[in-house]
Amino acid sequence: MNKKLPVTNCELHCGVRGVSYAGFSQHRSVLPDRNELRNPQRQLTSDRHAKTTKYATVELTNLKSFIMNGQNKNLFLIKIAYWLGIGADLLWAIVLLSPKLFGTMVGIPNYNPDIQTRLIMAIGGTLMTGWTFLLLWAVKEPIERRVVILITAFPVVFGLFIVALIGYLEGNTSNIWILVKTSILFIVMVTSYILARKMKMY
Repeated sequence: MNKKLPVTNCELHCGVRGVSYAGFSQHRSVLPDRNELRNPQRQLTSDRHAKTTKYATVELTNLKSFIMNGQNKNLFLIKIAYWLGIGADLLWAIVLLSPKLFGTMVGIPNYNPDIQTRLIMAIGGTLMTGWTFLLLWAVKEPIERRVVILITAFPVVFGLFIVALIGYLEGNTSNIWILVKTSILFIVMVTSYILARKMKMY
């Protein structure tokens, strides 16, 4: 004779409504619709986790955007120093290859040097032309080639500042603009190198 199994309320065991026949080796349940299987507390926790994950993703995206904008700004500032150096070197290359223009730039009217001085100036103009191309090469990779802007600041720009300062102290007051220009270039180039070094570290 078959023994009837006790009837229990499944809601007491798994949190859903239904009828369960419990036995030592048998367990059958009459379950409701699948949507009723969801535990409300578990679903609430899952929704909170999803919202937290979404919020964290948005914040991370905003942080990345902020960092990228900062890096783009720094890269722009770094390149400014290179282009200022390119402009200054190109200007001096032209001036050194043209004695009359050189005289106008340094405040010596009707400057007409002898052949030996012209040759020395031509050597300087050639070197300035080469340095212009060096900076043009470096500006393509301003972070990796940052050492170029550093050695442009010192000794090149710093040396020009000393020469202009000596001329100014000797009475050539027209050199004041060269002192101002080289001072600005030196500060901008050193700052550019520091920014490039920091960006390389990150």
